[in-house]
Amino acid sequence: MRDTEVNGILSPRDMGQPEAALAGFEQGQVLTVVAEGPELRIRAINAADRALAGHDVLGQPVRDAFGDLFGPEMVERVRLVYATGQPYVGREWRVRAPESRDATEHYLDFFVSPWRGPDGAILGVIAQGIDLTDRVAARRAVEERMNEVTEDYERVSEVVTAMQDALLPTDLPVLPGVEVAARYLLQENLSCSGGDWFDAVPLGDGRVALVVGDVVGSGVLASGIMGQLRAVLHERLASGASGPDALVSLDRFARGLPEAHAATVCVAHLAADTGELVYCTAGHPPPLVLDSHGQTRYLPPTGGRPLGVSHRAAAVTDFPLHREELVQDAMVLLYSDGAVERPGRSSAENTVELARVVSTIRETSLDGDSIGQLEVDRVCEHTLDVLAWLSGYDDDITLLAAQRVPQVVPLDVRLPAVPASADRLRHELGRWLDSLSLSDLDRTVIVHAANELATNAIDHAYPRDATGELPPGAVVEMRAELLRTGVVEVTVCDRGRWRDPDLRERYRGRGLALTAGLVDELDVSHGGPGAGHGTVAAIRHRVRRVASLLSPMTDRTRSALPAEAPFAVSIDEREHRIEVTGSLDEAASDRLLALLRTMSRGGAVTVTADLSEVTQLPSVAVRALYEARAQMQEEAELRLLAAMGSPAQHVLDIVGLAYA
Repeated sequence: MRDTEVNGILSPRDMGQPEAALAGFEQGQVLTVVAEGPELRIRAINAADRALAGHDVLGQPVRDAFGDLFGPEMVERVRLVYATGQPYVGREWRVRAPESRDATEHYLDFFVSPWRGPDGAILGVIAQGIDLTDRVAARRAVEERMNEVTEDYERVSEVVTAMQDALLPTDLPVLPGVEVAARYLLQENLSCSGGDWFDAVPLGDGRVALVVGDVVGSGVLASGIMGQLRAVLHERLASGASGPDALVSLDRFARGLPEAHAATVCVAHLAADTGELVYCTAGHPPPLVLDSHGQTRYLPPTGGRPLGVSHRAAAVTDFPLHREELVQDAMVLLYSDGAVERPGRSSAENTVELARVVSTIRETSLDGDSIGQLEVDRVCEHTLDVLAWLSGYDDDITLLAAQRVPQVVPLDVRLPAVPASADRLRHELGRWLDSLSLSDLDRTVIVHAANELATNAIDHAYPRDATGELPPGAVVEMRAELLRTGVVEVTVCDRGRWRDPDLRERYRGRGLALTAGLVDELDVSHGGPGAGHGTVAAIRHRVRRVASLLSPMTDRTRSALPAEAPFAVSIDEREHRIEVTGSLDEAASDRLLALLRTMSRGGAVTVTADLSEVTQLPSVAVRALYEARAQMQEEAELRLLAAMGSPAQHVLDIVGLAYA
């Protein structure tokens, strides 16, 4: 041990001149307090700490001197250092100056250590602090600015995503002999997204027009320009214009819109029955064909120029066509340049990779998530997943695929005109619609409307004799067909006679009104003598398949309507509430009416009926709800609940029953 050191404590001589040591303590920028004894009375405090305290604290206990500044928790921490001898480090401790001063918040880093005497005994504590207020303020200013930038980015991203969502097709046509799917993946930097578009336009003659386009630029402006170009091209194609004629009109429009200059587009017409594919590439990458054996090949570009790049009058020859033939099960894929211009590799490498990925996906065995998925959907979805995983992407990627498939055979069913046949007809129609892979909403409204027609025919077409027997030949027939226009037509006919609704029957006659409200068209005709049929009721409804807009954060999904389930009721007697699920046929509707009467005590008590999970709400069920509501007394009521987008919501809107 050195002769100048006693129990680890240096003598004054080893510290240098006392005046210098005192000046370092007093004038140092590190806040320093020395407190002694169990009460931790302040025995020394430098100028920086006195300025923070704002008044004379020498001789006061730490609790009294700094309790208001640092709070009871810090005082307790200091006390524990004295009691245990274990030092404590505090990071960015918030200190608020007294209100009598500027009430400024300070932030300090603290180090509290025991003060030991020559024999090692703890005499008190030494607390030192560094004022970080300016550093914390600067960091918070940066964080605030970053938050503002993030909020601005999120607002722009929301606008771009919303615009793309609003301006792009939300669904795709369902057509005989061809299946169409699309996926749109927004760039990770959403403020730089926007400008790609796709479209699929049924032409009513067995052909479908397929479109993928790309506007130069990104963001809100590009999305707006994209929406205008898509609208013009869609109108021209839907009106029957050929690909070149439609592009001439689009080019003329683009020349008057500077922001649309150099936009590119590929337009293709596919005939489902012959497989003829006629297309034009206006400055756009050419289509990729996947044949029935899984082999891929790029079609040749047609040499069309981008939109709006010429000021001279456009001619049809500016957009030459090329013809190909797709065999059965072959697929054509249109895409934006984001699929072949990905980071880290050349366009040639990306072009080869796109073809390889598409071919591999078709050869790959289906996983659990792909069972029941259309092949065009699987190719679009998995191609985007693989491309994004392989190299990332710095531009939006759009894929539009169309595949020739066998046409769906029309449904023909003939059954006896008995109540049980309504369930059988509904089941057979549902299975047939499932083979079309259309949207849940379209499936629901078609089944619902057809069920109304079948129930009407069964209940009213054939008068029973005195013994309750039906006349010979009492049948109901249903035919369902997918037309070339993308419309499902369902016809229900009987061989009986039409019976006008009796106006004295308060709740009769709602079935046809409900049917007409659910579908696009309803036609009813009555056969005369020798016609071979009684009433023929036909519904027609354009059917669609959901298209997907995907962002790096969330997938755009649409609410799926519940699949048909058996009728069931969950009862909460205390709350006078029931939850109804499944299909409400005549028997179930009678049970529901009886239950509502019982729970309402004959109409004296308010009852809530949640119909959100009902899959079929036919007119017989509507009649039961009207009857139950009419029986409510005085201030009691029947409250109906129906989730937005549910079958019940659609039906209640049509028949005018209030709900929440």
